[in-house]
Amino acid sequence: MIQSNISWQLAIAAPAPNWMTVNKLAGSNADSLVVTATMDNTTGGYKFATIIATPVNNSTLLPVRVTVVQYDSSYKVK
Repeated sequence: MIQSNISWQLAIAAPAPNWMTVNKLAGSNADSLVVTATMDNTTGGYKFATIIATPVNNSTLLPVRVTVVQYDSSYKVK
């Protein structure tokens, strides 16, 4: 959930991952953002992506960075 009283826009930091999608790249006020993993991670490690939320028409607020981590889906807890 994004809670805000302003409009905002999102960007995916380069390099953009091919294993995830987001349901929207802009919004305003309180809104929901859905990040979907579109591929399994079987690399033996983690995959990372960064989403950057930037206020629209408001230079007094700084952008917010969110790190998305995809764990290895082949790892099984014993």
